Amino acid sequence: LKTKVLFPSLHGKIIERYGSLGVFANTMGWTPSTLSTKLHGKSEWSRGEMLAVLEKLDLPVTEILRYFFTKEVQDNNDF
Repeated sequence: LKTKVLFPSLHGKIIERYGSLGVFANTMGWTPSTLSTKLHGKSEWSRGEMLAVLEKLDLPVTEILRYFFTKEVQDNNDF
């Protein structure tokens, strides 16, 4: 059973920049399953993790809303 990716822009940017989720997970010091749980909303992102992801993707901090706080993400969480 496939679950929906809650961070599609982030997922796309990771693939664009690193070619695969596994390669990116490795650069973050994570297992691929750790990254997957985060992208599917099964595990929360810490502020430090969000900033580290932006840095690894060469994105400015001002892009944090675009990649981590989209309407789709908010609709799938209890805020």
